Amino acid sequence: MHALLAKKKASEVGGKQTTRRPALLFIHGTGGRILSFADAMDILTSEYDIYAVDLPGFSSRSPCAFAQTLRRTGTAADFYCHCIKTFIEKHQLKEVIMVAHSFGGFLGMEFVHRYPELAGKLILVGPAGIFPTHGEKAAYWAVVFKLSLPQSVLRAMGWFGSFALACALRASRAEEAAIESHLANYQLLAAPGGFGDRIVADHVRVGVLSATWNKPVLPLLLASKVPFGFVYGDGDGITPWHVGDTVSKLCGAPIPVCLVNGSGHSPFSASPAQFCTALREAITHACLPGPDANKLALQVPLSSLMAKYDSSYSPYVTSARIKQLYAMLLEVSRLGQVQGVK
Repeated sequence: MHALLAKKKASEVGGKQTTRRPALLFIHGTGGRILSFADAMDILTSEYDIYAVDLPGFSSRSPCAFAQTLRRTGTAADFYCHCIKTFIEKHQLKEVIMVAHSFGGFLGMEFVHRYPELAGKLILVGPAGIFPTHGEKAAYWAVVFKLSLPQSVLRAMGWFGSFALACALRASRAEEAAIESHLANYQLLAAPGGFGDRIVADHVRVGVLSATWNKPVLPLLLASKVPFGFVYGDGDGITPWHVGDTVSKLCGAPIPVCLVNGSGHSPFSASPAQFCTALREAITHACLPGPDANKLALQVPLSSLMAKYDSSYSPYVTSARIKQLYAMLLEVSRLGQVQGVK
């Protein structure tokens, strides 16, 4: 409903129809929904026709009977890409600009690989899944998803679980805005009809000392047929901005990496005005990778090269592994080949 209202607001001014504006399609991440972008959408409706989609299984309003099938067969990405495709076709969107956050960013990368003709540009906001290694806090969140804690407790305890979680968060003496944000995210994750966090869990592997994203999609970005750019909160410890910076260097093209100062993994809610400024810049300067990047994606077994680089529970170890991974990838891109690959 909010998405439809936002579209109408952008297309009608003073009760009169105006020329159709470029279309933005927001895709949320885990613990998110349409309203996660509400403040940013209100700012952008004077420039764009705004659309947003609630991914099935990520809130109590969108249950899906095929949850177990998706997990058992490993077809979740196919399913969600089909849902996004159906939404775009239903609303007859042309060259839509996709703004995809976190796990939604992972789905956005998968989507434009499958259906490049449906997207004009892809703006990735703190996207997950590019490398096996994420940020210093990523391993902890991998445990949250993999063990389904505290979501399973909240699902079992109902309203009392939410009350207890709120008390625990307030006892931590965190800022009220942070408490409300964490509480809302966990409640969405624990929605009775929700299973989105379990879908994300299927994409991560948790070990004794570290965690890894199972299917890094860096090769898809390097071979992208859709112009793309990045927006990050400069304090994002889950999917840090230097991921996008390294991708830009590997692409051999000025892929924009736009930062929102003083914000973390969800800059659109923490600093909506600054986020919109960064988003406009990313849209304006989004571009395709250079031809050498596409060659690298086709010839070099990036997934096997990246296999040993994971996120440790120690932020110092994680930082070191991130630096090693980036240095190795940049060296490979300069050499243009690795042992056994011509």
